[in-house]
Amino acid sequence: MDCDAIRERLSEYLDRELPADALPLVERHLAACAACRAERNALARISIPFKELPRLVAPAGLANVVRDKIAREALLSASAPPPTPPRRAILVAWVKGAGLAAAAAVVLVVISDRGSPPPPARDDSAPVDREHFDNKTPP
Repeated sequence: MDCDAIRERLSEYLDRELPADALPLVERHLAACAACRAERNALARISIPFKELPRLVAPAGLANVVRDKIAREALLSASAPPPTPPRRAILVAWVKGAGLAAAAAVVLVVISDRGSPPPPARDDSAPVDREHFDNKTPP
């Protein structure tokens, strides 16, 4: 067993609830691993005061009361219509969706613009008919 698996089982080990087949594996690891031993010791120091507390006994019939209440709640939740999401949640979802749509549109524009040929170069060396511009008459 690795350290993570041992740490997950330390409570069972300290409470003497570890299955018999896992006990030698945990003890062997604890004997060899100082970090897990330190974790076990810290957990044992924390749990000692709880072991000294008196055991309480639940009132007779409490288990039946709890089971009945759970069954009633299950029936009520099964027959009730699903709750509608709050307006704020709908607005947030819509804004997120709009933002994603805008980002997708920008990406499409950028991708589609890559294949376009560049605009024709402007020829500034050609003579300009100044009279045409001054008179504002069609040629």
